[in-house]
Amino acid sequence: MSEALKGNDYAKGSKRSDEQKKEQSGRSKRMWEDQDLKEKASERMKGNNFAKGSVCSARERQARSERLKKKWEDPNFREKAIRPKDHYRMMVEKSHTKENRLAHSEFMKGNKFTKGHKFSLERKLKHGLIMKRKWQDSKHRKYMCEVLSEAQKKKWQDPVHRETQIKAIMDGLYIIPNRPERVLFGILNSLFPGEWEFTGDGQKKQVCGKAPDFQPADDRKLIIEMFGDYWHTRPGSKERDVKRIRLFEKNGYKTLVVWDTELKDTELLKFKLKEFACQPS
Repeated sequence: MSEALKGNDYAKGSKRSDEQKKEQSGRSKRMWEDQDLKEKASERMKGNNFAKGSVCSARERQARSERLKKKWEDPNFREKAIRPKDHYRMMVEKSHTKENRLAHSEFMKGNKFTKGHKFSLERKLKHGLIMKRKWQDSKHRKYMCEVLSEAQKKKWQDPVHRETQIKAIMDGLYIIPNRPERVLFGILNSLFPGEWEFTGDGQKKQVCGKAPDFQPADDRKLIIEMFGDYWHTRPGSKERDVKRIRLFEKNGYKTLVVWDTELKDTELLKFKLKEFACQPS
């Protein structure tokens, strides 16, 4: 048998042309459309040692184990066997070009697993259980968290992606000026009509991914922050606020902090606002 197959086109290592592959594929599809042939093949597989549910003898298992051990000694085989474990990391970290994405999109259009394909409820439940068991493994969970974290960090370095995500977060929060901010905004409009804007919702302007409460409508690098005594005197708040103001200063912005208790003395507050707003930025 071995001698007979040496000259065969389908022997191990032979390479078939694309036309031969298409021809073979067409023959297989036409044969498989025959219902009688499918039933006969199914009956033959029921008695197969490798069919679903079959139990191998201890001798067969030992022989298979020895064969795998010999294969594992081959560095090429070992590298191919280990490589799929890093497949997801490679997919996440690889930066595809626009041409690659378009080519992959065209290739996937005729694929049965593209958008619109519906899996059965049984398959969904089975897949869900598999993923839950994987996630219970602490090593797998730690590995996946590291992969996803690194991927998000790389995405966040893109200014366009960062601005889009911040805008989406702000839209979801639906931030509107609170009462102290509305009072302060009214005072600003009375002193400088139309010159200042509420930017605390992050919609109009942002500074280094932050949304200061008030900024000038023009290009002056001035910021007014409205601090509430309750929220900005809690443990850890002072350090966070100092870090925020230093970030603004690092990018050339001057910041004025107005506390809600200062709203009681409007005359003193107006003097403070005029002095700050009229300085050269």
